[in-house]
Amino acid sequence: MRTKEFYRNAIDEIEFLEKLSSYLISKIENIDPQTTRFGSVHLDAWFDNLHIDDKEGITFFDFDFCGNGYLCLDISYFLFQLLATHLNEEEYQIKAESFMKGYESVTELSSEEKEYISFIGLAIIIYYIAVQCDRFDYWTNIFLNEDHLKRMVGNLKRWMTYHNIQIE
Repeated sequence: MRTKEFYRNAIDEIEFLEKLSSYLISKIENIDPQTTRFGSVHLDAWFDNLHIDDKEGITFFDFDFCGNGYLCLDISYFLFQLLATHLNEEEYQIKAESFMKGYESVTELSSEEKEYISFIGLAIIIYYIAVQCDRFDYWTNIFLNEDHLKRMVGNLKRWMTYHNIQIE
């Protein structure tokens, strides 16, 4: 695992990521493709990567992770980023509910998709941590250090607490 090689001294964080990864594998393997919509996903959809204009509509940027996958991936990633950037959980809750209401005014989510949102965002962040390590040599990520990993793991744990996810 490239992440483990990159962060040799962050033993607690790496152990947490390995334990979380094992938990998520079983959850993701049980996603029901009959009740979960599949198609094009952006995988980095959040307010830093879009522009909303009353006349022009919505413009998306940053397509380096774009591909095919479960559509709830983008919802989960957006909500994860929203929580990570809002320390006030009441404010987060209001914005998250507004986002979901707007989303479902166009496309209703199945109950299974709603359930998947709580854990699938965790898998995306673990994936991003690994990609950042894999691409370090040519992305020149000056922010990629143990403090960054601790912040990312802290955000994962906060998301888990918010969604009452416990791993053994």
